[in-house]
Amino acid sequence: MEALGVEVIDGIDLTDTDAVAQLTDRVGPQGVDALICNAGINKDSAGLDDIDVTNLAEMFDVNTLGCIRVVLAVLPRMKKGAKIMLINSMGLVPFGILGARTVGNYGYRMSKAALISFGHALAGDVRERGIAVALASPGRVDTPMLRTVYSEGRTSKAAIDEAADIYAVGRMLRTRMDELTLDHSPAFQRDPEGNLAVPPHILRLLQEANSTQVGQAGELASIRK
Repeated sequence: MEALGVEVIDGIDLTDTDAVAQLTDRVGPQGVDALICNAGINKDSAGLDDIDVTNLAEMFDVNTLGCIRVVLAVLPRMKKGAKIMLINSMGLVPFGILGARTVGNYGYRMSKAALISFGHALAGDVRERGIAVALASPGRVDTPMLRTVYSEGRTSKAAIDEAADIYAVGRMLRTRMDELTLDHSPAFQRDPEGNLAVPPHILRLLQEANSTQVGQAGELASIRK
């Protein structure tokens, strides 16, 4: 990021509400046009019998509440036309969008699914301010978190090799952000019949990206048996 001329503000503890609240002071007086929340940790278990409630709480504190803290801190600096994107990763899986049975990853999936619920509520509240909300699930990406999962034996080498190129995912998310308007905010809003109110081409891309996550969930469960 720094090589691209982007100023990186590090040292922000997303579990510390006061520290996150100070983020806007470090950003400066200028407004914020776009906010992308992609914080996430994975300290998950293979299945129901292995759930660690302490780990669940930690994942919710970062994956869900951490993003909420950032949104609340930055929102006062956002003006009409600004956009918020929440990265949900495996949060889509519990909603059955893919029509597939999945196993394991309770904490990570639950925390990201909760973020989707927050996104729905947020979109309704900020619409009158002219701010749109996107709920994005880019699929498995070769990041330090995924490599940690691999190093701990929690997924296979194939999961790393098959991970989507991070730049390709970035391009997809940028396109998604550019296309986002209040007409599709939140992006996964359902109509009265329960159908997803998402442009067909965007839904197709999401389904393709998330198909890799179904395989990852199965890998995690089978490896830990």
